[in-house]
Amino acid sequence: MRRLLSLLLVAACTTHGPAPRRAAEPGKAPVPRITPAGRIVVVGSDAEGVAVDPATHLAAVGVRSPYGLALVDTRTGRRVRTVPLPGHVRHLAVRGSQVLVPVEDAGRLLVVDLPSGRISQDVATAGYPHGVSAVGPDAALVGNERGARVSLIRDGVVVATASGFPQPGGSAATSTGLYIVDVSSWRLTRLDLALRAGPSVAAGQGPTHAVADSRGDVLVADTRGDAVLVFSPDLQQRRRIPLPGKPYGLAYDARRDTVYVTLTATNELVALSGPDRTESQRWPTVRQPNTVGVDTSTGTIVVASRTDGTVELIDP
Repeated sequence: MRRLLSLLLVAACTTHGPAPRRAAEPGKAPVPRITPAGRIVVVGSDAEGVAVDPATHLAAVGVRSPYGLALVDTRTGRRVRTVPLPGHVRHLAVRGSQVLVPVEDAGRLLVVDLPSGRISQDVATAGYPHGVSAVGPDAALVGNERGARVSLIRDGVVVATASGFPQPGGSAATSTGLYIVDVSSWRLTRLDLALRAGPSVAAGQGPTHAVADSRGDVLVADTRGDAVLVFSPDLQQRRRIPLPGKPYGLAYDARRDTVYVTLTATNELVALSGPDRTESQRWPTVRQPNTVGVDTSTGTIVVASRTDGTVELIDP
């Protein structure tokens, strides 16, 4: 009888609902053959996750061995300090002069004040918090990658959750909507500011991350599809921009209306500018450029190398 029940449970689990898809990963970067375009700063091993505060000109970069948040002055390249963390991070966001730090294996969202490096909030958010977006001056949207849900955290408290996401990855926020890239279902979903579900659309062949621009458009890195997809605020796909090289990291400079995209398989950074998101510039980068940020006050771009434990500071 016990064996029969086990077989019935397995059958039920495998015959209902769509099979999960494999999440896209960054391309495996070769050893660079071209010298990177910017200044190189050593920050710590496995550098990944970049967020830049334009007021203090500090770039926060996640590092490992030991786990920490390296703070680098984008004007001088000097590493100011490293804030110890209880686990590893892959993605960061800036909210005012604060860094939102989802610590995946610790199941916590930390808020780090700049320039002091003081941890001012520590919020439990189980389910492997992976991506984060700032929502206004006091809230954060966190994707719990292994918890099949997203959380809205305001003033250090989880105020709302939304389920139904097999593997939430990248996210983006505007003044009117929140957007989630699910890396298992390969879909982009819009939520309202209370996490009520709106439209959901297919987003390529293996999307990973998203960023919103000042017009409210949402750009998605279709990493497996070698493209960046541009969606309107109501999720109509405006265009597909082919970018061979496994696009992965995204950052937006509102002052210059430019989106920066890292190509992880070719060690390159591409600038997409103007309303049509035309490629305006391309630079060679450090190896394995998984993440990128930008100091919007000066235009300095910060690219992190997961392989070399360095960041590259590019003056465009």
